[in-house]
Amino acid sequence: MDSIETVMSQYPELSFEFEPMPYGMGGLDQGDKVTINSNLSKEEQVQWIYEEIGHSKTSTGDISDYKLSSNMVQEYRARTWGMTHHVPLGRLKELATERVDDDYEIADELGVRVDYLHDVGTMYGFKFKSI
Repeated sequence: MDSIETVMSQYPELSFEFEPMPYGMGGLDQGDKVTINSNLSKEEQVQWIYEEIGHSKTSTGDISDYKLSSNMVQEYRARTWGMTHHVPLGRLKELATERVDDDYEIADELGVRVDYLHDVGTMYGFKFKSI
């Protein structure tokens, strides 16, 4: 079972589809249906799966209008939910104390891209893009 299948199996109440989506769109949550952009790498698909599950668990209504601050709050909440479930703080601290050369090694160990690792680190309060 790969990482995508493992995540999907933890949320049997949701259905998952993989379809080509417009550039810049990673995923979409519509009630109990999560659609992920099939054009993305497997690493990116996993992070989007977590974020869309985060929307399913924390968002209500149509939040596609980002001019409304309440929608941006829901977007932030879902993104944070996804990051904390994808890369738990304890696992990040554990890896940071191990003998690693750089963030690329940590990202590789976690199965994420370095830019995503930095976003997660910023969300947890790490500074200077170094975990």
